[in-house]
Amino acid sequence: MPVMKKTTNNPRWRIRLLFIVLVPCLLFQLKLRTDSEPYPAILLPSGASILRTVGSYTGLETECLAEDSGGSKYPFSVATVLDAVPSDYHPYVVEAGFGINRDRMVRHLPLPFTGRRVPLGRPRTQSQIEATRAWLRARLRQTLGIDAVRIHILTYAVTTYYSEVPVREQKQLQADTTVELVGARR
Repeated sequence: MPVMKKTTNNPRWRIRLLFIVLVPCLLFQLKLRTDSEPYPAILLPSGASILRTVGSYTGLETECLAEDSGGSKYPFSVATVLDAVPSDYHPYVVEAGFGINRDRMVRHLPLPFTGRRVPLGRPRTQSQIEATRAWLRARLRQTLGIDAVRIHILTYAVTTYYSEVPVREQKQLQADTTVELVGARR
């Protein structure tokens, strides 16, 4: 009959067990490190820097109005029209006139040691602009139920005064941009 070796006194077995247990423990510690808050966030939560002071703050607000062929204007939310676009990009899309008013920026990248510049990007074609107009009119028809011929983008400077409670007192029109949706040239 063969003799069985006793494995509990074998140092190799202990080293193997140590690695089998140690690796998952280390991986668990790494996962905890990425899922937990950093140390300063525990001491200084995000709302700690907001103080109620006496004074004023001026910021910008944007309002979009769709105008139909009769001249009636309807306010709309950019988020409902551009629901497929991430909300972080909405201000940039509105600022560019929904891609109709302002052309793409064509940047020039300098090549080192040659003195040449390579253009990056290309301007929009008229067919791309017309396709954007048609898509935007269709989205406004779906969301508002009107056939818009133009969009007005109104930018206001809003001043908020603080004493004990914030009070909005001033709203001044800074810019009125018109985006034509029916065959106008740029």
